[in-house]
Formats: sequence, structure tokens, C-alpha cells
Amino acid sequence: MAEHLTAVSVTARPNLLSRPAVLLAITALAFAGLNFSAYRGYFMHDDFEFLSWAPKFPAPEYLKTFFEPIFSPHNFRPAGHFYYHVMGRIFWLDFPPYIASIHLLHILNIWLVWLLLRKLGLSRYASAAGVFFFAFHVALFDAWWKPSYIFDMLAATFCILAFLAYLDGRWILSLLSFWAAYKSKELAVMLPAVLASYELLLGQKRWKPLVPFVAVSLCFGLQALFMAPQKAGIYAFHFNLGSLGQTLPFYAKQLLLFPFSGFLLLLLPVIVRDRRVWFGVSAAILYFGPLFFLPGRLVEVYWYLPMTGGAIALGALVACGHTRAVAVFLLLWFPWDLVMFSRLRRKALALEGANRAYVSALAEFAPSHPAVHTFIYEKSPPGLPGWGIRSALNCLYDRLDSQVYVAGDSSGRSLLHSKPVALLDWDPTTRKLTIVDWTQADQHASYLDLRRFMSLFQLGDGWYGSEGSHIWTKPDADASLWRPPNAETFELRIVVPPLEIRTREKVTLRAALDGQPLEPRELTRVGEQALRWSLLAAPSGLTKVEFHTTPDYRAPDDPRVLGIAVKSFGFLPGTRP
Repeated sequence: MAEHLTAVSVTARPNLLSRPAVLLAITALAFAGLNFSAYRGYFMHDDFEFLSWAPKFPAPEYLKTFFEPIFSPHNFRPAGHFYYHVMGRIFWLDFPPYIASIHLLHILNIWLVWLLLRKLGLSRYASAAGVFFFAFHVALFDAWWKPSYIFDMLAATFCILAFLAYLDGRWILSLLSFWAAYKSKELAVMLPAVLASYELLLGQKRWKPLVPFVAVSLCFGLQALFMAPQKAGIYAFHFNLGSLGQTLPFYAKQLLLFPFSGFLLLLLPVIVRDRRVWFGVSAAILYFGPLFFLPGRLVEVYWYLPMTGGAIALGALVACGHTRAVAVFLLLWFPWDLVMFSRLRRKALALEGANRAYVSALAEFAPSHPAVHTFIYEKSPPGLPGWGIRSALNCLYDRLDSQVYVAGDSSGRSLLHSKPVALLDWDPTTRKLTIVDWTQADQHASYLDLRRFMSLFQLGDGWYGSEGSHIWTKPDADASLWRPPNAETFELRIVVPPLEIRTREKVTLRAALDGQPLEPRELTRVGEQALRWSLLAAPSGLTKVEFHTTPDYRAPDDPRVLGIAVKSFGFLPGTRP
């Protein structure tokens, strides 16, 4: 009898690993461990753009825009932007809290996917397989490392909540969640189609409850279609085969991390005769609907919401008896997923580390130079293009009117002597940013190598943009140099293309220093060459250098009127005391 009771007590003892809370805790700890180094990362360009204005935007306006049934042509997404409003006001540019928030949101979504799979009738083991695929899929990497993809994560959160409420017959709660999903990101507009697929394949074919969902979807979808032609750039829709030729291969590759692997989803309904598998596949494809016609914006993390459909399909494969096949698949997939994860982690840390170094230097400069509104740069970190630099400066200066120009932009160079300007010289090798307040620079260089960024700002009128190794002048050009006291030679290094000599019988270059002409030189030889003039003794000081080239030169297929192609020029010191 005692042995029987012991046996009964042993068999009745619950398996801790089968408890959902324990499984969630293990998954959350594994996810946090894999992504712990994300806390060493930093903001990207989009983050600075949102943080430059979202905290300043009045909170009631977010609520007003949330309930407006109007499509925003400016991609204003009140749910996601309100996140930046709150986080910016509380944490500002302290990065770790942003990572903590998106990690918690992903863990919440993992839990919601579990609830959804269980609600669809899948067993614990089947649901665990689907959740595992969603929780760690490397295509979603950017959502775990970059706060700017909060929009995709929130859209998934509210879409799953809407689906769960719909399955429970809570139509109003479901509709409100759908509205919130759309106000997080427009991709959620496809949820009614997913619900219709559910009714067709797994539900009771109840079409009336779908009417308000379809009405909301059509309201926003038709507005988007009519307003899309007015939208320029990467967010414009292109409904043609060319778009599909770009988007389908790109997104198909991300599913299993090799080319066209996503098309295997289309084979599952043919091979497996289970409607839950069919529904999971249809959900993934339907959520992708708008993205198939958005070739200007191809991003791996856009799999975030469609991946919930992939989780359903994978879990359904286990539920319908393909447990061994799914186990083998996950054992093969996960190591490769980790390899790709490690590569992306290294890349992200390098990219975001450069952003941190760049913005940290700007943060040190800003408080002591409050009057500087204009900045000129030549190079920048890959994760911080010109508009990202402007957004970062707007954050640091707490304003919205910072002006940023790229070196070689004549409009930027014309501002050098009219308003406070700072030059941003980024060295990608050392990851060091040198900042020069041009209004406080008390000495010019005496020799300019036009391959160097700082040299460009001693150029005056008559110069075109940098071409790497040289800069073309107009027929008349000038610059400013500091003449040292021991200057004995003036040197000019130029490149003369063969066509310039052949198309002009005689090319004459006249140079002048502070209005005093130097000996004219005739250019008769092609290629790189150095011209030198001996100088008489003269006082040191700022000197205006002029170049005058005759006749004008026009290169084929080039509308510019050209003078000479200059590599470097300036004063060479001698032994004169």
C-alpha cells in the first residue's frame, strides 16, 4: 500500500518545465543573456530624429492624433512616437533604459504569442516550438537592439491582443486594439484580412463581426493609396512586377537565412493537410501585403509582425504529428541563427560605438559654443548621415534649427564668414571627431592639401566640390593662406587632363599673392605636375591667393566652366630667417 501511494505521489508530481510561467522565465533569461551586450550600444539616426521633437510635442496632441481617422502622409505614428515622448522626458539620452524597455516589450510579445497559440488549440510543446522560433529569430535582431523599431513591436503587440480579444468574442476591445496597432504602424492594416483567413479556415465563418474591422482598414488603406503618389522617396508604393522582383527575394531570404527560403512557406499547405498550418502561412503572407510593394524600404526586421504567422505554422506542424521533423529543423536552424546573431552583434556594436564617440564629442562641444547653429562635415559614421547629425545637434542644443552641410557644398562654405560655423572632422580609423569653431580659429594653414577636410574652408570663390584627389576651379578662383616669415617658395600642384591640352591651343595660368602677380605659366604638359615660384622676403600674415586661367575649359558631358584641377598649394619654407 505504501509503495502504491509513493508511486502515485511520484506520478502526480508536476513537471516544472511544463509550466508556462517557468518556460517564459527560462526564455526571458536566455533572451536577456544573448542580448545583454545591447546595453553597450547607442542611438541611431532615427532615434535622434524622434528625440529632437517628440518630447517637446504636447501630450494632448498625441491623444488627439491617436483617435483621428486620418492617414498621416508624414508617417506620424502617435503610439510609437509617444514612447519617445515619455522616454525622452524621463531618460533623455541615457541609452540603457531604452534597451530595457524594448527587451521587456519583446518578452511581453513572446508571452502573447504563447497565449495565441494555446488559444488556437495547440499543445504546450507545439506552442513552445512556435514561441521559440519567434523569440530568437535573428531577422528580428534590430527590434532587440534599436529603439527606433518600437513601431513594429507595438504593432505586433496590439495585433496579437486584437486577435486574442476577437477569439474571446470581445469585439469592441478587439477593434480598439486593432486601432492602436494601426496607430503604431500602418502594417497592421492587414489584420482584418488575417481575421477573415481565420474565419475561413478555422472559425465559424462569422463575417458580420469583421465589418467594422474592414471599414477601418479601408478607411486608412484608401487614404494611403490616394496620398501615396504625393509621398516622395522610399515610402512610395509601386504596384508593379518590378517591385515584387525586389521585395519577394529579399524577405524570402530572411526566413531561413538562405536565398528564397521563404518560398518554402508556400509548400507547407500543399504538403501538410492541416488548416492551422494553412492559417499560419496565410497570416505571415497577409501581414507582408503592403511591404511587397514598398521596394524603397527593405528591412529585415519588418518580419516582426509576420513572424507571428510563422510561429503559428511551426507550432501547428508539431500539433499535427510532425514533431520529429520540427525538432530536427530547430536543431539545424538555431546554431546557424546564433552564428548570424553573432555577426550582427559585432556589426551593431561597431556601428553604435562610432555613433557614441561622435555624439559624445558633440555633447562636449555644445555647452561652450551655444551660438553655433551651422555645422559642416565631410565624413561621418555609417549610422549617422547628415540628417542624423542635424537631429543629434537639435537634441544637444534643445532646438530644431541646426543647419548641417557636407563639405564641398558651396552654400555651406559661403556661410563661413557670415555666421558662427563649426567644422566636424571625423576620422573613421581612430573614431575621433575633431571640432573647430571657425569663428575662433586664429590662424590659417600655410599649405593646403585639398584631400584634407579642413583645407576646404580656406577656399574662397571659384571652387567646385571635392573629387577626392583634387578640386576643379572656375577660370577665376581665390583662397586665403597664412604666409610664414620664412616662406621662400610658392607651390601649386595640379593635374592636367590630356583633353584640356588638346582642346585649347594655349593654356595660361596667372597667380597672384595679395594682388601682386606672379610670373604667368603656360600649361603644355599633361598629367600631375608641380609649379613653383620663388618669393622675395615679405611680412608674415594672412594672404589672399588668386588663380586665373585662360581660356575657359569645358569637359565633355560636364556643364561646368573649368579652370585648373588643383591637388595642393601653399608656401614652402626655406632657410631665410
